[in-house]
Amino acid sequence: MLGLSSLMCIVISACSSSPQQQEVPNIGEAAATIVASTFEAATRSATSQTPTLPPLFAVQPTLDSPRLYLNKDVKCRTGTGSNSSVVASLPAGTTLDMVGKDSTAGAWLVRLPTSAITCWVRALESSPGGSFQSLPEIAPQRATGQPPAGPRELSWPFFCSYKAGMLYTITIDLSWVDTTNDANGFRVYRQDTLVADLPSDVTKYSDTADVVIGTSLTYSVEAYNDVGVSPRLSHTIGSVCK
Repeated sequence: MLGLSSLMCIVISACSSSPQQQEVPNIGEAAATIVASTFEAATRSATSQTPTLPPLFAVQPTLDSPRLYLNKDVKCRTGTGSNSSVVASLPAGTTLDMVGKDSTAGAWLVRLPTSAITCWVRALESSPGGSFQSLPEIAPQRATGQPPAGPRELSWPFFCSYKAGMLYTITIDLSWVDTTNDANGFRVYRQDTLVADLPSDVTKYSDTADVVIGTSLTYSVEAYNDVGVSPRLSHTIGSVCK
């Protein structure tokens, strides 16, 4: 049996011993742990889901408007033939909007700059660009009637100036009378070579050429319309500048 003194000692010992203090968690560490857990869960969820792509739309290509570049000085005409009326004389380097084509005649229908007027340009005189393949085929109306009557009363005053050796420069002033009212224009030839293509309201032309003294020189003028050409009115100058 424990004595009174021993019992008191046990009681005192028990009372005097300090209770174990409970450990208080660090707030910063706890917050970091929560954030890390949340991020891990979100990442795991996103990885496990099948990605959804937005719908794809077909991109329609943008085709450039058909444009025609003139490689040389060009006469734009009412029709595809060289006998059609001249609507405009255009310099090389001009770019025009294209409206149509005549594949059989080898010509392009174009619109004049800053205008609604259209006319034809030969394919050999130009270079197409843009979506010209999709242009509609347009066939000009076939002309009817008769070729124009030929010009009359050709006049040819001229003078010569010495150049070098046997070579002279001749200047000749041609003029003629228009006998028809249905010509689209006149063409002037020197030695059967075309030197001028003039509108129907012009009935004179001045030409200059270098010739050897004593040679002959022939000039001719013809009228033309959509149907055809007239007979040429010609004159030969013999022994020029002699």
